[in-house]
Amino acid sequence: MKLNAKVSYLGQSEYGKEDRFATIDCDNDCADMVTDLVDEIGYDISFITDSDRGTFFYILVEDKKDYNYFMGEWKKAKKAILNK
Repeated sequence: MKLNAKVSYLGQSEYGKEDRFATIDCDNDCADMVTDLVDEIGYDISFITDSDRGTFFYILVEDKKDYNYFMGEWKKAKKAILNK
């Protein structure tokens, strides 16, 4: 199965100036896989929005360094799941 998901860093959110998020934008049919990957990495999903355009995940990170760590773990977990 292919995972069509775009991960990016949101350095400041509309929800609070201190909030930093890793955001994941994916197709609705990949949402369960994204949830499993984030759970495997050990991060909590802060909130999810769902629409006809896709599913958007927000994962709270401390700063850009934490985001970079998250991205490294995301890539490893994604590779492991997709190679099963």
